[in-house]
Parts: sequence; structure tokens; C-alpha cells
Amino acid sequence: MRWDPYIFRQGEDFDAFWQKYANEPSKRFLFVLGRGYDPRALSVLDKIVEFGGEVDVWLLAFDNGFQDSELRIQLTLENVKKLEALVGASKIREIEVSLGRSGKGNATSRNVRQALRAAGSLGVYTDVVVDISAMPRMVALTAVASLLHELDKMSVDGPDVNLHVTTAESVSADIGAARGTLRDDVTNVIGFGGQLDSESTDQIPRVWFPVLGEQQGIRLSRIRDKLNPDEICPVIPFPTREPRRGDEIIREHRQLLFEEFQVEPGNILRASEYNPFEAYKQIFAAMDRLTSDI
Repeated sequence: MRWDPYIFRQGEDFDAFWQKYANEPSKRFLFVLGRGYDPRALSVLDKIVEFGGEVDVWLLAFDNGFQDSELRIQLTLENVKKLEALVGASKIREIEVSLGRSGKGNATSRNVRQALRAAGSLGVYTDVVVDISAMPRMVALTAVASLLHELDKMSVDGPDVNLHVTTAESVSADIGAARGTLRDDVTNVIGFGGQLDSESTDQIPRVWFPVLGEQQGIRLSRIRDKLNPDEICPVIPFPTREPRRGDEIIREHRQLLFEEFQVEPGNILRASEYNPFEAYKQIFAAMDRLTSDI
């Protein structure tokens, strides 16, 4: 289990941790941000700079080949200007990232990894902070996985650099964003595919742990068709800010889960909405139990 032990801070604890940590004279931070219109994009960086952190910025500029709306362009430019005022233009390195279109497989994930590898050395920093508040999910997952892989390799013969993942969370905003368009194809995120397509795993039962959210029916169907799992163990949020959120998600996907997917009610797992590390540990423990039964 990778994240054991882990450090997790939120709310006032987050501020208290970074106020002390950012003030240490030896610290030098690389902040990896998404260049976007999301108003939360600079929330975390603003705090760390306020607390005295010395910061360089890699700004991931996404290009999906489509023209953005005038409002989004304006909001994005406003965020960039705020960023320049916050850390200084000389501290910002803009990194172009091409987002793959439908039918392009895992091009987005591959492009993010290549862009980060070519961006520069991580060894001059004591800490790398990836803020995923304004990143598309595919970009965020790939960025974290790629940077973690690079820091692991570097630590063998070089310096140990800490990796932090931060976000300014808004469940309601993220639910709204989830209503966007879907790609026709289902692909693996670079660094997370494991041996899914390996012939050596053909005889091993394939268990799928879909983490459920609102309005995910089409996504779930496409992923299930791609994976063709032998068993499905859906994961619902609990505890949550909305006490009945998990029940409502099950109700929304009832026909899909129990009639089409033939999910056994006893296979439903509950994982904390507040703490991704605890959710990871709960899913990992379930995987361990299933593996021991094989």
C-alpha cells in the first residue's frame, strides 16, 4: 500500500500546515497549475505565497483544437494576469499541452507526460505542488502519476523531493462540470493501465471498482464494455456532506447497476467523500480480500 502513512490537511488545518511549512528558509517550491478559467485556480497558490513560499510556476496551457467562448477566454486571461501579479511573470513557464480529440486514444495522457518530462529539472526544488483545481481530470491524473514517477527515479541517486497535491474543492461545481461531452473511446490514463491488456492476466478474474457519482450512466456503460469485468464492486461516497448522497446515486443508477450489470448488493463499498487517502485504503483492502480468495 503506497499511501501509508499519508499527510492530509484541509480547511484550517491546511492553512496552519502551510503557514509553518512555507516559511522554512530552505524550501523552494515548484507549483504546477492549469491555465484555465476556473475561479478556484489560484486559491491555493495565493495562500502559499501569502505564507512566504518561494515559488516557480509551470502553467499547463491546454489546446483541444476548438475555439473557446469569449467569456472563458476573458476569465482565463484574468486568471493569468492575477498569477503574474502574484508571483511575477519571470517565475512562470507556460507549457503547451495538446489535448487529444475523440478517436485519438490516450493522446491527452501521453502528451501531458511528454510535456512535463521536457519542461525541466525537478532537482532544484525541495517540493513540487500540483494544484488540480483547474485541470481536466485526465490531465490531473497523468500529471500526478508522471511527476511521482520522475521523483521516485530521482530519489534513488539524487535528492528527495516532496510531492503535494492540492485542490480548492467544490462538489457542486464539479458535478456541474461532469455534464460535459464524452469521448467515444475509452482509454487508460498513462501510468494507471497496469497489465490490463496483457495476455498473462487472461486467466485472472477481472474485478472493477467504479467510483460512482451523479450522471455517470453513459460513462459506466462504456467502461464496462471496454473492461468486460468478471465482478463489479461499485464505490459510493459515505460519509458525505449530503447524508443521502450515496443513496441518491444508487437510486439514479439502479437499473444500470442491478439489472444490466447484475451487481450484488453486498458488493457495494462505501468510501469517504472527504478523504481520498482513506477511500484508497478502503478500496485497496477490498482488493486484498478478493485476491486472497482467488
